[in-house]
Amino acid sequence: MKSKDRPTPETTSSYQATLRPSTRYGAITGASFELVFLFYYLLSGFPIQAVMLQLAATLISLAALAIVQYTKHTRLAAQLVTFALFLCLIGPGIYTGGIDSSAMVWLTFVPVVAAIMGGTATGRLWSAVSIAAAVGLFILNRVAMIDLTTRPPQSIDRIIDLVFCIMVVAIATLINERTKRQVMMELDNAKTQLTELANVDPLTNVFNRRYFINRAQAELDLCGEGRDFSILLIDVDYFKKVNDT
Repeated sequence: MKSKDRPTPETTSSYQATLRPSTRYGAITGASFELVFLFYYLLSGFPIQAVMLQLAATLISLAALAIVQYTKHTRLAAQLVTFALFLCLIGPGIYTGGIDSSAMVWLTFVPVVAAIMGGTATGRLWSAVSIAAAVGLFILNRVAMIDLTTRPPQSIDRIIDLVFCIMVVAIATLINERTKRQVMMELDNAKTQLTELANVDPLTNVFNRRYFINRAQAELDLCGEGRDFSILLIDVDYFKKVNDT
């Protein structure tokens, strides 16, 4: 990779700053959904193992929220939020049908959430983890014939999982679009400022030589289309006094 193509510490820091709001929203959303499912599991007679894993996932998301809120460890918080999501999916899945559990469809969102909060590298990592978990659970149930199901999958579980999946996709999309819009606005503002700094003299607040050359070239290009072109040279008396002061 050429040196000019390598990300500088400044660009890396700016990129990490864009992930911070996404991680904060992800932690809030994750903790909220996990808390809702915790009460649902308690009221629906889910296995105690699934309830405890759901409680652990909720606490982990809350810890991630505290980390991203009061420290600069955004990457750690993103990993914790993703791990909490993975834990609250794979845990109930093992005890409510295994590979046939409706909770398994949620695994498809783990790498998506990871990428939104932690970037592409984090997304690839959790893609591999999710695939390995799905394949491992399939081998456990279908090859090793080990089934830990204590509560068979029910229709109400599937409709709840599907509804919440759609809600998570909608929320993740909104967070991603909001973050992207904010970044684009910041880039546009920076571009405007850089253009002004490159073309305006800070002392006199008039256009400089660079702007003159670019504008003159543009006008010369238009001359080939039959437009008249002229340059007016004005000499200001005693202008040196302005420069001196």
